[in-house]
Amino acid sequence: MESRNTFAEGVRTIITSADSMLKLSGAVLVLTAILTTVLPPLGSYLKAASSWRFGTKGLLKYEVGQPVSEVSAVKPTSAGNLYLLRGGGRKFDDLKFGDILQSKGPNRFRENNGCGMKKDTDCVTTSPEIFKLHVGECVVVLNVQNADSGDDDADFVSKDGGWVYVATTPCGLFD
Repeated sequence: MESRNTFAEGVRTIITSADSMLKLSGAVLVLTAILTTVLPPLGSYLKAASSWRFGTKGLLKYEVGQPVSEVSAVKPTSAGNLYLLRGGGRKFDDLKFGDILQSKGPNRFRENNGCGMKKDTDCVTTSPEIFKLHVGECVVVLNVQNADSGDDDADFVSKDGGWVYVATTPCGLFD
């Protein structure tokens, strides 16, 4: 009879501990939801941190320019193929940690092949390719590496771009 009481007490202790852990987890989730609503940049940092931890990391070329045939704002070039999913400046120097970039076409996701921080470019298009991003897939900017934009061409003028260190991430809430 005493062994039944000991077993029952052990089960009660496990259930009480599990209940406490579930309540604590729920409270942390609610607090995180409130903080990311009140402080929107916090959500970007949390998404970037989880993508850095769990996503595939590598380098992408980000390049924008003004189309010759239009007088509109800058657009992604075929070398960049990435849309910045936020309002504001689109130039390379406007990118910051946590920005989400969505692929508008195939984009080569590369290993870091000696690409340095804000110095003469060491990044090369011959660095090993990890995989190709497809249309609609997203990455989050972890670091802005080297400014490196090609010469203006027949399709785009005033080109601006460079290499960014990114991690794969969902594009939005419902991905």
